[in-house]
Amino acid sequence: MVNVLVLSFDGQFSKLKLSPNTYIVGKRGILEVTHLSDLKKDLIIRFYVIRDKNSLTRFFKSELVEKIDVLLIYYSEDVLEPLNIIKETFPSAKTLIVAEDVKLAQAVAEEVTILEEDASFQRIVETISKISETVVEIPSVFNVTHLREEITILKNFISRLDDELRKRTIDVKKYFEEKKRLEERISTLEKKLRSITDGYQG
Repeated sequence: MVNVLVLSFDGQFSKLKLSPNTYIVGKRGILEVTHLSDLKKDLIIRFYVIRDKNSLTRFFKSELVEKIDVLLIYYSEDVLEPLNIIKETFPSAKTLIVAEDVKLAQAVAEEVTILEEDASFQRIVETISKISETVVEIPSVFNVTHLREEITILKNFISRLDDELRKRTIDVKKYFEEKKRLEERISTLEKKLRSITDGYQG
């Protein structure tokens, strides 16, 4: 799982057209968007969307996540101060800035990836997928928690598919294809989880 903290003070992220394999929840005032990637096997991207400074304060107090891997910043004057605080809190996080003025964005952070102002959700996901290859692995004690979270998320996707089938908003063939794909990924993750937990017991 890749955890992404999104600063989107002008609502840019919320305006994006999300792909079908994306699950949205609200939690403690923070919008969470979970994406099941088609690009890389078993990759789940969890976006924590911060829409103002108050939301950022709630995020820090809530301790929703131990580690942020990527900062996705929609550049504006208002995000500069919060960005510095976040970088101090999560110094190892990779920075991805969506901005109209590339030079200005580069001045904000030394090692950054710049995306065009009208970058689509798919383009953002592709970039994060590439960035995730350089993300440092976290200790296995966290892996257990993350694997359990990922399994729960995938089961939520299946529940949503079941709802769509009941409401007849999804084609039956597509339903079974998607459900099979999700169940296979759950099975893979459960095997990984068992291998780690069995190792602890040994």
